[in-house]
Amino acid sequence: MTKGGVSNLDPETRVVHDAIARQLVALRKELGMSQQALAEELGISFQQIQKYENGKNRIPAPRLYRMAVVMQIPVERFFPEMKIAKAANTI
Repeated sequence: MTKGGVSNLDPETRVVHDAIARQLVALRKELGMSQQALAEELGISFQQIQKYENGKNRIPAPRLYRMAVVMQIPVERFFPEMKIAKAANTI
């Protein structure tokens, strides 16, 4: 697997990864924040935000935490517990 890549994730991990990516899009839009604005706050390119949202790259835990701080939301909002638990059947 390439750095940050998702091609070889096990099915349970993939479910969680995909759920977080969907939540990122939903939360960003809910807050009226553009990909560019979020990227600038994080010190990364908007293309990297696109890769996170499209599921091309995994979001490192420290970056996920920083996103929550920037978006002024609890980090738990990235984890739609019911959907993940039901799909993965292990959490």
